[in-house]
Amino acid sequence: MFNTITADFKNAFFKRDNQVIQLLIVMVAWFLLKLIFGAVLPIYLKDFDVTSILNLSNDFNKVIRSPWSFLFFPVAVNGFLSLLFGALIIFSIFEMLSNVLGSYKTLLATLIGAYVGGLSFILTKLIGAWFGYTVPSALFFNGYSLSIFSLIFATISLLPNAEIRFFTINIKLRYIGLFFLILSAFSDIKFAHVYFIAAVSGYFYIYLLQNDIKLFKNKKKGREIIFKPIQKKTYNEFIGQKSYYPSQEEIDFLLDKINKKGGYDALSSEEKERLNRASETHS
Repeated sequence: MFNTITADFKNAFFKRDNQVIQLLIVMVAWFLLKLIFGAVLPIYLKDFDVTSILNLSNDFNKVIRSPWSFLFFPVAVNGFLSLLFGALIIFSIFEMLSNVLGSYKTLLATLIGAYVGGLSFILTKLIGAWFGYTVPSALFFNGYSLSIFSLIFATISLLPNAEIRFFTINIKLRYIGLFFLILSAFSDIKFAHVYFIAAVSGYFYIYLLQNDIKLFKNKKKGREIIFKPIQKKTYNEFIGQKSYYPSQEEIDFLLDKINKKGGYDALSSEEKERLNRASETHS
């Protein structure tokens, strides 16, 4: 049984387009590592404080001494309920966005807001000191929340009419995102800007992709990772030459239509079916 579990974890990192599972595994591993360190090390080191070692501080000197706190900031979670809630939200929204954007770009959309938000958390203290204002030292325990806001608002940017089903009713994702963004900001008013920066980063990342602005390069293939709208064909030109699974060109055409005509609802039933088939190739 143990060998089977180990193999499943190992395969998760070698399986293609499996970024959401990989991200969740890292999140769980970080949480378990924090629990183990917090329970065992204080027995031998009386002054050991696991939170100050693993969680991101706005003190730049502490970040330099603990670089992993920034590296793993997007998956930092404080408490089992936060882990459970965060994993469910990330999995559901990640799958929604990756179906039209792809797993790799969706992962970038998730991480970019957390890193930019974390950087702004650190810079707040440095900039405050520059202008003679003392910002108290603090720790940011739930970096995963910035990942969630980045992912949600990236999805809103690409799919403005996306909905989440809550029991028997459908609620626009943009309303849910705004509600929890404002709620989180008011719960941590001193660093409210960090949440907004994470959300704007995710939203703006999609904007850059849609406008063909090059951010990252695929080192393996030597080409830019960009979102390219297809304008050379009309959808009718795909009729008669379609295989069961849509080509990348057809997928790009459908994504461009979603972007230009107001979201997923702009697609016909046939086009929605074709786009859903595209997601099957990544499952």
